[in-house]
Amino acid sequence: MYAAFSSGSSLRAIAAALSGGEGEDLPNIPALPRHNRTVMIERNARRAGDGLEPRPVPDDAPWVSSTVLDILRNPRYAGYSTYTPKNVLSNGDRRRSWRARILRDEHGEPIVGRWDRIVNPDVWEAVQNRLDDPARLSNRAGTDRKHLGSGLFRCGVCGQPVKARGTRYRCEGHIKRSRQQIDDFVVEVVRRRLGLPDVQDLLPSADEPRLQEIKNEIDEHRARIQTAQRDYDSEVIEGFDLKRIRDRENAAIDTLEVDRLRLSLGMSRNSVLESRDP
Repeated sequence: MYAAFSSGSSLRAIAAALSGGEGEDLPNIPALPRHNRTVMIERNARRAGDGLEPRPVPDDAPWVSSTVLDILRNPRYAGYSTYTPKNVLSNGDRRRSWRARILRDEHGEPIVGRWDRIVNPDVWEAVQNRLDDPARLSNRAGTDRKHLGSGLFRCGVCGQPVKARGTRYRCEGHIKRSRQQIDDFVVEVVRRRLGLPDVQDLLPSADEPRLQEIKNEIDEHRARIQTAQRDYDSEVIEGFDLKRIRDRENAAIDTLEVDRLRLSLGMSRNSVLESRDP
């Protein structure tokens, strides 16, 4: 993985190769089970040796770019000892500050752990330099929506939101559609619908108390994710439990966000419908 990234392969291409994806010709990158599945199987083997009950093993799934990034960022693979203060980056995103987690002696030199490194430190440092390259920043134009339907349009098979991948919208395992053609079609349908005389009667009305309720419910779900993150940092729960909680709470948040968007559109409709040509 380190060699592939150093030679110019993208995180997404490495993840696809690990997942056995077609068209990803990356030598020395075999198709492998998902990282968290392998880790849990190894932990259960140790637990069995200690006479403990096994923990649930996550189902196998395609690799994702964020997992590849976490592995490339991890200094322990280069043999460095690390320490992560619990009060630093409480949102759980430690990927951009792995160097700061390396323990150092009084001379500022990294402290080497008591295990065999599997990545040469020079290779690890070279990978960090590439990851830190400002030219890799993908967000250069703000956080406004770049793709009309990303996270909003839903798969006609499973009902989950689709994501923009290059020039397409994708739902893993179900559909791939041309993004530009779909966007053009949706925009044209919306324009025609806004031109009909009964459109104002069909839009939802504002419900400010419900909007406040939705906000409070979203805050509660996000608080549960933060609590799970703290429990994981304190080694109260396993990574599998953290992912399960995140997936469950994020799914609930997605549903509430759809409701909030529907009500918010009702509150702002006059700015559109009162114009001469909606």
